[in-house]
Amino acid sequence: DEQWEAAKTDLAAQAHQALAFGAMARKKFDVAISEFKTAAEMANPPDPATWVRLADAYNQAQKPDEAIATIDKVLAMPDLNPQVKSVAESVKATATRLKAAKQ
Repeated sequence: DEQWEAAKTDLAAQAHQALAFGAMARKKFDVAISEFKTAAEMANPPDPATWVRLADAYNQAQKPDEAIATIDKVLAMPDLNPQVKSVAESVKATATRLKAAKQ
């Protein structure tokens, strides 16, 4: 039924997020990006914190343009938790610095 399918999807998203955390700890940023992206796209409703973690993984992988684009999506979300917004702004500032250093 519909409730079971939603629960399975949520658990799968959590599993992908756990795999992403492990990849981040091992500094395998491309794997982390893939797993965070999968988790973020599966979540319903969207989890802004997962998107922020994805942006952070982009920063760690030296991909500031992708990080900025991801954070801009987060900052456009309605009713964004103030703590998530604060972290998102910090991640965006880091991406902006990384981008400037590349030029």
